[in-house]
Amino acid sequence: MPDQFWEAVATSLAAAAKASTADELVAAVKLGPDQGSGSGEAFFAGSGGETQLHEVLAESGNWDIDWIEYDYHWTATSRADGSVVEYTEGDLDRRPA
Repeated sequence: MPDQFWEAVATSLAAAAKASTADELVAAVKLGPDQGSGSGEAFFAGSGGETQLHEVLAESGNWDIDWIEYDYHWTATSRADGSVVEYTEGDLDRRPA
């Protein structure tokens, strides 16, 4: 079971690396496991892993990390369309630009 969990997290991170808008990012994160665990539009269950979602976004070149309080709370803006997301302890939500 743990291997399936981390494989699903890897799939979600790979899709997130290609996402260039908030809609695409939410859809990518929803590919990951444990979607019922959070209260946001999507839930990133892989925060205990080596690779963090904000790192993938920053490395993709599609996003600007606007503000970060550590791995558990940050905001990012899409360079493609200006859409904004907020990440809080695994929950990912779209926010007004």
